Amino acid sequence: MKKQQRSKAKAECASSAKHSNTWKEIDFSKCECKVRKLQIRIAKAQKKKRYNKVRALQHLLVTSYEAKALAVRKVTSNKGKRTAGVDHVLWDTDARKVRIVFFETERVQSPPTEKGQHTQEERKDETARDSNHEGQGYAGSLSDGIGTSYGNNSGC
Repeated sequence: MKKQQRSKAKAECASSAKHSNTWKEIDFSKCECKVRKLQIRIAKAQKKKRYNKVRALQHLLVTSYEAKALAVRKVTSNKGKRTAGVDHVLWDTDARKVRIVFFETERVQSPPTEKGQHTQEERKDETARDSNHEGQGYAGSLSDGIGTSYGNNSGC
């Protein structure tokens, strides 16, 4: 009997049925308490240099319902709450907020910007070009002593 009771207790603990199904039913003080406890456990494990435990606890924190609910609350209640994110979706209704907390776990890749986005091959070409032309350009002028001297404060 004890084994069945324990497994039932574990099932209740792991069940998502205990979580609120509406945004207004979420008890954020309990969420903050659980997240804070996990953060304290992570800090203690880090202090004891138990790095595998740190990684496991970090994963637990990131995937927890409480942390997601707090993150969504923070994003939707700050100054930029009327600005859509990289997914171009505005989380303005309670139903959308709950859906994000429960169902949306995949990462959204931001669209590439016009400047500064290079493929891996382009980066390799740039590093090859830079290594072939050592001593030229701005970095070379600083090493020659032509640039400003950072060691003395005579000019200030």
